[in-house]
Amino acid sequence: GQAGGSSRIENYLGFPNGLSGSDLTRRAVAQARRLGAEILVPLEVTAVSFDAGYKRLQLSDGRELVTRTLLAATGMVYREHPATGASELNCAGVYYGSCATEATALAGQRVLIVGGGNSAGQSAIHMSRFAKEVLIVVRRDSLCNAMSAYLIEQIEKTNNIQVTTSTEVERVEGNGRVESVSLKSSSNGISQVELADAVFVFIGTKPRSDWLPKEVLCDAKGFVLTDQDLRA
Repeated sequence: GQAGGSSRIENYLGFPNGLSGSDLTRRAVAQARRLGAEILVPLEVTAVSFDAGYKRLQLSDGRELVTRTLLAATGMVYREHPATGASELNCAGVYYGSCATEATALAGQRVLIVGGGNSAGQSAIHMSRFAKEVLIVVRRDSLCNAMSAYLIEQIEKTNNIQVTTSTEVERVEGNGRVESVSLKSSSNGISQVELADAVFVFIGTKPRSDWLPKEVLCDAKGFVLTDQDLRA
């Protein structure tokens, strides 16, 4: 899932020196296959129906799978940033999630990380090894609200990372690619323009459950109801 795209994971049990998300994913796939799991990649389930206790899965290649048990673990999708220009420059300097694949291409450039959670912190640390300068933009007044202490400590010790709190991105600009970002302070309402070559957005996620049929009950946010919540 999202862990697979992380540049560095340092708080996973059994890996005292940390490891990348891609390495963890590779190990997990190898373990699952060794234990007998069949993995079909790339393949998507397009629809699910119920028939006398069986679940019928329609696959994107036209085939159908019939099973007694279906475990939906389709994870989350990143929320899009509402800033003006962000959607137009998506994948042209505006990225959602991991920065691992784009890091080397941004060597010596200026990068903005939007968000104050662990994913944002991990990406900032990774990007600081390539970019000239990394600016973390956070809506709250501190990183302490959502980021682990070990990441905050690493960020404070990294000279080319700056943190701007109580600030929101209101506009992303560029001619075919990101060139600058307008930041607005929530404390005084003043806006300022910062040059940027890329913007990586980590402002939360939402469940990827839209494909499930109405028989699968979800809450108002789209999370599938299970156990005590389902019985209630």
